[in-house]
Amino acid sequence: MAPINLPTNARFVNDAVTRYCGTKSPGGRWTSWDYCFSYFQEVRSTNPSGSAAIANSANISASCQRLYNFLGSWGMLVRGNALSQTSFIVLEPVIEILAYPEYEPVWDLDVDGYFLFDPGTGKWTLSDVAVQLLQLIQPKGLIEKALNAEFAKVGIKKRATDTLVTKIVLATTGSVVGYDKMVKHKTGNLQRSQSGLRKVFDYYQIVAKHVACHRTPVLGCPLDPPPTNQYPYTRAKILDMVFS
Repeated sequence: MAPINLPTNARFVNDAVTRYCGTKSPGGRWTSWDYCFSYFQEVRSTNPSGSAAIANSANISASCQRLYNFLGSWGMLVRGNALSQTSFIVLEPVIEILAYPEYEPVWDLDVDGYFLFDPGTGKWTLSDVAVQLLQLIQPKGLIEKALNAEFAKVGIKKRATDTLVTKIVLATTGSVVGYDKMVKHKTGNLQRSQSGLRKVFDYYQIVAKHVACHRTPVLGCPLDPPPTNQYPYTRAKILDMVFS
C-alpha cells in the first residue's frame, strides 16, 4: 500500500486550510459544509436520543433538506449526476441509517480513532468503530445500497459514487474525508476500504500537530438560532481541505 505522497510540513497544511477558510462568506459555497455539519451536531447534542433525533418526525424533513443543499453546493446536483434527477426525499433512508442507535459511536469517530495500537503484537488494528464506519461507506455498504434503491424507484440507472457516499458522511458525522476526484488524485486513488482508512490514518499521524492548530469552531448558519455548543472542525474535515 503506497502512502499518501503529499508534503507534511506545517506550511503546506496551513496554506490548505487558509485557502478553504479564507474564502468563506455567509452566502458562499465554502460555508455550506459548516452549516450542514453544525445543524446535525446541534440536533444530536441537544436531544436526549442523540443521533436518532435527526430522523424523528420533527427533524427528518430538515435533515434531508440540509444534506441535499450541501450536496448540491458541491456539484452533486449538476446535470448528469444521479442526485440531480431526484428531490431531497431520496435522502430519507440515508438519514435513517445514520440515526440507527448502533451507529451512534461513528458520530464521535475521527481519523485518530481509525486504528488502535496493540502492544502485544506491535501492530495497528482497525478499531471497532472504524469497522462500523466501513459498513456505512464501503462499496455495496448501507449508504450506497440505500441510495441505489431510491434511484431505482424513480428510474435512475446511475449508481451512487465514491464522492456522494463519502460527502454524506463527511457533512453529517465529519468522520471521513470526501473521496471526490481531486482527493483521490492527490492521495493515490483512495479507496472506501480498510486500506483507504489506513492511508489517511498514516498521513494524519505525521501531520497531527499541524491539524490540531486548525480545530476551530465551525460556522453556524446565521438564519438558525445560535448553537448551544461550539463544534470544532474534525480532523477528517481538515484533512479533506489538505487533500482538495
